[in-house]
Amino acid sequence: MKRLCCALALTFVANTAIAGGGPLGIDHRVSADDHGIWSRSNQDILRYGSIAVVVSGALWEGGETRLGKTFWQSVDATALSIMSSEVLKHVTGRERPDETDDPNQWFKGGHHSFPRGKSPA
Repeated sequence: MKRLCCALALTFVANTAIAGGGPLGIDHRVSADDHGIWSRSNQDILRYGSIAVVVSGALWEGGETRLGKTFWQSVDATALSIMSSEVLKHVTGRERPDETDDPNQWFKGGHHSFPRGKSPA
């Protein structure tokens, strides 16, 4: 009986997960929102501010203290995430949600939506 209930629950969850045409039903056309906390200037302040705090903390503390080691690990993780996201943007070539209604527009080239970042000039 437990197995039947679990199978039914998983079937129901799986059907609702693709309801919006994408993973978990979250992939749909959106309009660009560049106001308030979503404005590019606020995002850039957060992005570059956090990088500045991590790098300056790593340089200030060095690698001998526990906090310093944590800062240096954050520097490594940040560098790796920046490099991997740039590679993914160019490899996947996915259109941004405000450019298409189809969530399956992958590998079209010239688009840099995944992961989200600054639009190409």
